[in-house]
Amino acid sequence: MHSKDLQDAEQLSFFSESSQSAPDGDAVSFQQRKVASAEPVADHANPSRSKSRNEPKSAVLAKTPRAAELAKPRKQLPKLFLKDSEVAERYSISRPTVWRWAKSRPGFPQPIPLAEGTTRWAIADLEAFERSLKAEVQTGSVGGAV
Repeated sequence: MHSKDLQDAEQLSFFSESSQSAPDGDAVSFQQRKVASAEPVADHANPSRSKSRNEPKSAVLAKTPRAAELAKPRKQLPKLFLKDSEVAERYSISRPTVWRWAKSRPGFPQPIPLAEGTTRWAIADLEAFERSLKAEVQTGSVGGAV
C-alpha cells in the first residue's frame, strides 16, 4: 500500500464503532463524534421543519422570507354556520328539539345541507328568528317561548 492509501485507511478507521481517543486524550465514542459533527440539514420541501434536531421550529421559521407575515396574528373569519349541537346549546335545548323545531315550529330556520349527512344552520337565519321572537314579545303576540 502507498502512504496515501495508509492515510486514507487511518481516516476510514474513524467510522469504526469502538471508542477511540480524541487528540486531548479523552475517549470519544462513534455516536458522540457523529452528533458533534452533525451539520444542519436543510429541508427545502418543508421550510417549517427544523434544520437541526436541536433547533426549535420557531427559530427556523424566523429565518424564512415570510417570517414577518407568519408571525402576525391571523384575522379570524366570522363563523357563518352552526351544528345542531351548537344550536341546541344556543337555545338551551336538546338536539332532538332542534330538529323538531326545524320540522314543526313556524319561523324556525331550516337546516342547510352542505354535504351528504352534514347540515348546518346559518347564524344569520337564527339571528333573524331571534329578532322575530323579540318583535312578537314586544307586540304581545307570542307564538311560543324559547
